[in-house]
Amino acid sequence: QTLDIQANRLEDGDAVLSILSQLPNLRVLYAQGNTFVKSFKHYRKRFIAACSTLCYMDDRPIFQDERRRVQAWTKVYDVTGDFDLANKAEREELKAIKDEKLQADVKRMQDFEDFIFKESSSTELVTGPSNNNFNPGALHARDLNQEAEGEHDTRPTINTTKLLSFVDFYELD
Repeated sequence: QTLDIQANRLEDGDAVLSILSQLPNLRVLYAQGNTFVKSFKHYRKRFIAACSTLCYMDDRPIFQDERRRVQAWTKVYDVTGDFDLANKAEREELKAIKDEKLQADVKRMQDFEDFIFKESSSTELVTGPSNNNFNPGALHARDLNQEAEGEHDTRPTINTTKLLSFVDFYELD
């Protein structure tokens, strides 16, 4: 599962890649200190793409986001052989990943707002319907999402100044 080939004076990156891609259970690879690491163009991306079970390579882990970016990069590179087009595909995938995370954050905030609204039995926590979309004392995830869609929420907003005594919203990430 772990292979340490550091500082072995290996020069042929293509040969190393060809051999390592055949190891079905390779999880960790240490290859720094070999000549091919510096001369093998897009070394990390190409090894991650070829060794699908790798979880850690050289000095850092391989996270799912990186694997997705590498897969997008590889898909274009394998068809075109163009590093620039492959890098563009990777940037587009990175943007898609960021957009997905933003949508997930907005959904979590909406769910939290709904939970607080539903579960709060104290009328002190609920103010009347908001007449505008900018209320510094209110949670805005639902308002921001609906504003983007051209809708406005008629449900009461939660007055966060009452809640801040036991919840720090900026620490929810």
